[in-house]
Amino acid sequence: NMLKGFCDYFMFAMAEYSCWSPEDEQDYRLVQEIIERLKSSESVNLPEVQRYENIDMLAQDIEHNINNGTPELVLDRLHTYATLYLREICNNYNLPIADDKGNMYSIDGLAGKLKTYYIENNYCKSEFSTQAIKTMISLFAKFNDIRNDNSFAHPNDVLDKAEAEYVVKTMLSTLQFITKIEEANNTIDELPF
Repeated sequence: NMLKGFCDYFMFAMAEYSCWSPEDEQDYRLVQEIIERLKSSESVNLPEVQRYENIDMLAQDIEHNINNGTPELVLDRLHTYATLYLREICNNYNLPIADDKGNMYSIDGLAGKLKTYYIENNYCKSEFSTQAIKTMISLFAKFNDIRNDNSFAHPNDVLDKAEAEYVVKTMLSTLQFITKIEEANNTIDELPF
C-alpha cells in the first residue's frame, strides 16, 4: 500500500508539472505490475488446529518466517503443523491416527486415510479433484522425506531458499485445498486467519 501511495503521488506530481514522459509511463506501469504481484502473493493461511497445546506458537513461527523470507526455517514446523491438522480431521471422522500398537501414522498415512474417506463419501465433485486427493499422499510422503533429510529437524543439508519456498507454498496450497473441502462439507467452523 505504501509503494502504491508513493507511485500514485509521483505520477500526479509529475503530471502537475508537465514532466511526465513515455519513460515515466513505462516505469509507472512496471511498478504497478510489481504492486499487483505483491498483492496477489499468498498470505499464510493456516487452517485452525484446536486439539493441541502450543499450536498458536507454532503457527506464529511459521507465519513469521514466511513473511521474513526464511522458508528454510519453516519446513520442519510446517510438517508438524500439517501432521497435527490431518490428525484432527481424521479424529473428526473417527479415522484411526495410529496402528494397533499405538504407533502414530506418518503424515502420508494420515493423508491416505483422509483420501479414502473423501473418495468413499464423494467429497470431490470432479475427476481432477479426486486425482489431486490421490496425489496428495505422494506429496505428503515426499514432504516427510524433506522434513527428515533436508530441514532443521535433524543435522541436515537444508534446502536452498527457492526450493524451500516452493515446498512450503505447495504444502500450504495442499492444506488450503483440504480446508476448502472441509468447509464445503461443513466440517470446519472457521479459519484463524
